[in-house]
Amino acid sequence: MVMKNIQAKRKGTRKPAQKVQKKKRTSSTDVGDRVVAKITRIKTSGKMMAIMGYILDKELTDPSYASITITSDGHVLGMHRGDIGYNDYIGSIHDFVRNVNGLANVAELTQDEKKYMLKLLREKNLAD
Repeated sequence: MVMKNIQAKRKGTRKPAQKVQKKKRTSSTDVGDRVVAKITRIKTSGKMMAIMGYILDKELTDPSYASITITSDGHVLGMHRGDIGYNDYIGSIHDFVRNVNGLANVAELTQDEKKYMLKLLREKNLAD
């Protein structure tokens, strides 16, 4: 008798199952657009904005970088559009990574947006 009452109470208090919403997947262009919007709101040097423009494949400055490379001894050099060779010294790889990470933090990028930037850095051989 006691067991029937407990089962009856359980049946009456049971909540209907709620529909679980699936997380919407965002495309890389959506993430890229968000990153560009956040980065361009930050007040930073023209050189840093040119670096970010190169990483994000956007011309954010004039002049802009056509290419950035890392030398065998750990220095970062940039080539402006129209230049022949890497004539612009950006800094050490340590400073480069620290500055890009710092800008991402100041821009308050989400984990997905930071992963997107890391993917772009890897594609350009600027990160391991």
